[in-house]
Amino acid sequence: MLIHGWPGSFIEFERIIGPLVASGHDVIVPSLPGYAFSGSPRAPIGPRRTAELFHQLLLQLYGPGRYLVQGGDWGAAVGGWMAQAYPEAVAALHLNLILVEADDATPATADELAWAKRRASLARREGAYSHLHGTRPQTLGIAMSDSPVGVAGWILEKFGVWADVPRRADGSPDLWHAFDEDLLLTNIMLYVAPQSFVTSTWMYRGWVLENAGKFPLDAPVRVPTGIAAFPDPVFPPPPRSQAAKSYNVVHWSDMPAGGHFAALEKPDALLTDMQEFFGHYR
Repeated sequence: MLIHGWPGSFIEFERIIGPLVASGHDVIVPSLPGYAFSGSPRAPIGPRRTAELFHQLLLQLYGPGRYLVQGGDWGAAVGGWMAQAYPEAVAALHLNLILVEADDATPATADELAWAKRRASLARREGAYSHLHGTRPQTLGIAMSDSPVGVAGWILEKFGVWADVPRRADGSPDLWHAFDEDLLLTNIMLYVAPQSFVTSTWMYRGWVLENAGKFPLDAPVRVPTGIAAFPDPVFPPPPRSQAAKSYNVVHWSDMPAGGHFAALEKPDALLTDMQEFFGHYR
């Protein structure tokens, strides 16, 4: 199962589905609740509830058994909760971002403390959107509901800041260095056409309501976990030692390039890392 995040969509995985199928995998790429064509929940739900829904989906499709999960952004949170809650079913977990940590995963070493300080500084500078989504999603949603240009601006700004792209002379991001214009327009239309922008932001409200950012005390992810550490400019990966406090990290790859949208920016690198890791858990 490949799980996307915000402001992405299932379209992120377009270039890696075929090779995974060719290598013998059944590939499931669900749309998060409230995103694109998946329908809207009655009220905001977060990654923990979504993890339950996706596990039930796999049971409906294949019956009891074991499966592999990959995720970034919200997909990393949903995948993390799937592995934490259903270790008997998740054979292995692959992440290109870490969002959920163990309740007692306190930074201690110099490298861990430096990462935590940088991460906190970036959160203060870049986190206004998340606070808004998590506290007053409807306010923003009403403003965006009749403005395709507004939705495009809100989404493309994140692609420009979160991706590993060069800057032009005026400081603006060169989006087309890493992304195809038609693909980004398709991604935007998956929010505009089904009128799902409002409900897509509910995941942030659900994150708050579920207290989904911390695994319970003494209950980290014990499923074998592989991490592709891309140099995300806003969500920098922690040191391996910090990640190991929350996950059973058995595979770690420091990626030389690529940012938040790994499946779009560096699909070949992500695919190679996934296949290398998942090959041990077929």
